[in-house]
Amino acid sequence: MAKEKWLIDPGELDEFQREIRGLSINDSYVIKGGAGSGKTILALYRANDIRIQAQAEDENATVSFTMVVFTKALRSFIRSGIQDLGINLKQVIHYKNWDGSEVDYVIVDEAQDFAPGEIDGLSTAKQKSIMLYGDTQQQIYNELKEKDGGTLSIEQIAAHLKLDVKELKKNYRLPKLIAAFVSHLSSDKDLESKCAKEGGEKPKLKKFSSWEEELDYIISEISTRNYMDVAILLPFNDTTGARHNNFHRNVEQ
Repeated sequence: MAKEKWLIDPGELDEFQREIRGLSINDSYVIKGGAGSGKTILALYRANDIRIQAQAEDENATVSFTMVVFTKALRSFIRSGIQDLGINLKQVIHYKNWDGSEVDYVIVDEAQDFAPGEIDGLSTAKQKSIMLYGDTQQQIYNELKEKDGGTLSIEQIAAHLKLDVKELKKNYRLPKLIAAFVSHLSSDKDLESKCAKEGGEKPKLKKFSSWEEELDYIISEISTRNYMDVAILLPFNDTTGARHNNFHRNVEQ
């Protein structure tokens, strides 16, 4: 199954995405939106718009901006989009490699994964504006950062920095059939109405007597359906190693 194109063309942006992209590069906001709402795409377009506008004023200008992401995995995933847009890869930085240098513009993706002190550092580094994109529902590092005050919700970040919030209200990743099921387990009861895709299959719940049996089923489904892009989610980090090794061992057999 081929991967879907994730960096959509500007003409494909919806009304909420167009409004946010149209904000001045000199204005600061917090942008909230669920998974698949286009946050990362808009963050990249903002970086590109900053580059284009600065060079329009002075073709020899060195564009002073930094886009910071929290994980190496996200930076790796968006690498092709960075290159397609002509953005310098050195200006899109994994947070651990960020040196804190002051720049005119700061862009932060997955802002919900940063602790208060980290948010303060990013805000202090900007000379003209900061734009932070995130989704409180996708927080996964709160316990890891407890000693640093935990991570902040998107609303808390906005209040902390005294910034207005803009919201992306459509979901292009989650099909309606899955959202209808998930809404019974989520606090977002309007999730289905936000989704653009219909979807082809309803979710199925399977119960197994052991995780080895579950693993065999997953391998069979991947092989039978010829899936090429699969994510397996586990409840705890400390269980991933053994499952990962057994998965690859069984696949090779």
